[in-house]
Amino acid sequence: MELKQLLLLKEKGESNRSCERILGIHRNTINHYVRLFRASGLSYRNLCSLDEKALQELFPYKETIDEYVSILVDREWEEKQNKKIKNLIKNARFRFEATLQDIDYTANRQLDKNTFQRLALLGFIPNKENIIITGATGTGKSYLAQA
Repeated sequence: MELKQLLLLKEKGESNRSCERILGIHRNTINHYVRLFRASGLSYRNLCSLDEKALQELFPYKETIDEYVSILVDREWEEKQNKKIKNLIKNARFRFEATLQDIDYTANRQLDKNTFQRLALLGFIPNKENIIITGATGTGKSYLAQA
Protein backbone atom coordinates (compact mmCIF):
# COMPACT_ATOMS: atom_id res chain seq x y z
CA MET A 1 0.00 0.00 0.00
CA GLU A 2 1.19 3.51 -0.80
CA LEU A 3 1.11 5.29 2.56
CA LYS A 4 2.39 8.48 0.95
CA GLN A 5 -0.71 8.72 -1.26
CA LEU A 6 -2.97 8.27 1.76
CA LEU A 7 -1.07 10.95 3.68
CA LEU A 8 -1.30 13.41 0.78
CA LEU A 9 -5.05 12.88 0.54
CA LYS A 10 -5.51 13.27 4.29
CA GLU A 11 -3.37 16.44 4.26
CA LYS A 12 -5.72 17.86 1.61
CA GLY A 13 -8.62 17.16 3.98
CA GLU A 14 -10.11 14.13 2.22
CA SER A 15 -12.40 11.92 4.30
CA ASN A 16 -11.60 8.27 4.95
CA ARG A 17 -14.50 7.31 2.70
CA SER A 18 -13.20 9.38 -0.22
CA CYS A 19 -9.69 7.95 0.36
CA GLU A 20 -11.23 4.49 0.12
CA ARG A 21 -12.84 5.38 -3.21
CA ILE A 22 -9.76 7.08 -4.66
CA LEU A 23 -7.18 4.51 -3.55
CA GLY A 24 -9.36 1.40 -3.82
CA ILE A 25 -8.36 0.31 -0.32
CA HIS A 26 -10.79 -1.09 2.24
CA ARG A 27 -12.06 1.47 4.76
CA ASN A 28 -10.89 -0.61 7.75
CA THR A 29 -7.31 -0.45 6.45
CA ILE A 30 -7.54 3.32 5.97
CA ASN A 31 -9.02 3.76 9.46
CA HIS A 32 -6.20 1.62 10.87
CA TYR A 33 -3.50 3.82 9.32
CA VAL A 34 -5.22 7.08 10.19
CA ARG A 35 -5.31 5.97 13.85
CA LEU A 36 -1.59 5.11 13.64
CA PHE A 37 -0.82 8.48 12.02
CA ARG A 38 -2.65 10.33 14.81
CA ALA A 39 -1.02 8.21 17.53
CA SER A 40 2.42 9.12 16.19
CA GLY A 41 1.81 12.75 17.15
CA LEU A 42 3.23 13.98 13.83
CA SER A 43 1.26 16.12 11.42
CA TYR A 44 0.30 14.82 7.98
CA ARG A 45 2.68 17.42 6.49
CA ASN A 46 5.64 16.11 8.54
CA LEU A 47 4.77 12.51 7.71
CA CYS A 48 4.56 13.41 4.00
CA SER A 49 8.16 14.58 4.12
CA LEU A 50 9.28 10.99 4.85
CA ASP A 51 9.97 8.63 1.97
CA GLU A 52 7.83 5.52 1.39
CA LYS A 53 10.39 3.14 2.89
CA ALA A 54 10.59 5.14 6.13
CA LEU A 55 6.80 5.23 6.32
CA GLN A 56 6.59 1.45 5.84
CA GLU A 57 9.10 0.94 8.67
CA LEU A 58 7.31 3.43 10.93
CA PHE A 59 3.85 2.01 10.19
CA PRO A 60 4.18 -1.69 9.28
CA TYR A 61 1.02 -3.20 7.82
CA LYS A 62 -0.94 -5.49 10.08
CA GLU A 63 -4.13 -7.03 8.75
CA THR A 64 -7.39 -6.78 10.62
CA ILE A 65 -8.91 -10.09 11.72
CA ASP A 66 -11.45 -9.89 8.87
CA GLU A 67 -8.72 -9.32 6.28
CA TYR A 68 -6.59 -12.12 7.73
CA VAL A 69 -9.47 -14.62 7.65
CA SER A 70 -10.35 -13.49 4.13
CA ILE A 71 -6.75 -14.07 2.99
CA LEU A 72 -6.73 -17.54 4.58
CA VAL A 73 -10.03 -18.49 2.94
CA ASP A 74 -8.81 -17.23 -0.45
CA ARG A 75 -5.57 -19.22 -0.13
CA GLU A 76 -7.41 -22.39 0.84
CA TRP A 77 -9.86 -22.02 -2.06
CA GLU A 78 -6.97 -21.48 -4.51
CA GLU A 79 -5.14 -24.52 -3.12
CA LYS A 80 -8.23 -26.68 -3.54
CA GLN A 81 -8.79 -25.41 -7.09
CA ASN A 82 -5.15 -26.03 -8.03
CA LYS A 83 -5.26 -29.52 -6.50
CA LYS A 84 -8.49 -30.27 -8.36
CA ILE A 85 -7.01 -29.14 -11.69
CA LYS A 86 -3.83 -31.10 -11.05
CA ASN A 87 -5.84 -34.27 -10.32
CA LEU A 88 -8.04 -33.77 -13.39
CA ILE A 89 -4.96 -33.43 -15.60
CA LYS A 90 -3.37 -36.48 -13.97
CA ASN A 91 -6.53 -38.58 -14.37
CA ALA A 92 -6.88 -37.53 -18.02
CA ARG A 93 -3.66 -39.47 -18.73
CA PHE A 94 -2.52 -37.23 -21.55
CA ARG A 95 0.19 -38.75 -23.73
CA PHE A 96 2.10 -35.48 -24.00
CA GLU A 97 2.79 -32.53 -21.75
CA ALA A 98 1.64 -30.03 -24.33
CA THR A 99 1.40 -26.26 -23.90
CA LEU A 100 0.39 -23.49 -26.29
CA GLN A 101 3.85 -21.95 -25.91
CA ASP A 102 5.44 -25.11 -27.36
CA ILE A 103 3.41 -25.09 -30.60
CA ASP A 104 5.45 -24.47 -33.76
CA TYR A 105 3.65 -21.81 -35.85
CA THR A 106 6.04 -21.90 -38.82
CA ALA A 107 4.58 -21.16 -42.24
CA ASN A 108 4.73 -24.73 -43.59
CA ARG A 109 2.40 -25.95 -40.80
CA GLN A 110 -0.29 -23.35 -41.65
CA LEU A 111 -1.27 -22.78 -38.02
CA ASP A 112 -2.72 -19.41 -37.04
CA LYS A 113 -1.43 -18.25 -33.65
CA ASN A 114 -4.40 -15.90 -33.13
CA THR A 115 -6.85 -18.75 -33.65
CA PHE A 116 -5.12 -20.87 -31.02
CA GLN A 117 -5.00 -17.97 -28.58
CA ARG A 118 -8.75 -17.47 -29.07
CA LEU A 119 -9.36 -21.19 -28.53
CA ALA A 120 -7.28 -21.04 -25.34
CA LEU A 121 -9.88 -18.66 -23.88
CA LEU A 122 -12.33 -21.63 -24.07
CA GLY A 123 -15.18 -19.50 -25.43
CA PHE A 124 -16.39 -22.49 -27.44
CA ILE A 125 -17.41 -24.37 -24.28
CA PRO A 126 -20.24 -22.09 -23.05
CA ASN A 127 -21.31 -21.64 -26.70
CA LYS A 128 -21.57 -25.45 -26.99
CA GLU A 129 -19.39 -25.48 -30.10
CA ASN A 130 -17.21 -28.38 -31.21
CA ILE A 131 -13.61 -28.16 -32.38
CA ILE A 132 -12.50 -30.51 -35.16
CA ILE A 133 -8.80 -30.77 -35.96
CA THR A 134 -8.01 -32.39 -39.31
CA GLY A 135 -4.79 -33.24 -41.06
CA ALA A 136 -2.54 -36.01 -42.28
CA THR A 137 -1.16 -38.73 -40.03
CA GLY A 138 1.72 -37.60 -37.82
CA THR A 139 1.13 -33.87 -38.15
CA GLY A 140 0.44 -33.33 -34.43
CA LYS A 141 -3.35 -33.24 -34.20
CA SER A 142 -3.36 -35.03 -30.81
CA TYR A 143 -0.64 -32.73 -29.52
CA LEU A 144 -2.64 -29.64 -30.56
CA ALA A 145 -5.79 -31.02 -28.93
CA GLN A 146 -3.94 -31.60 -25.65
CA ALA A 147 -2.33 -28.17 -25.70
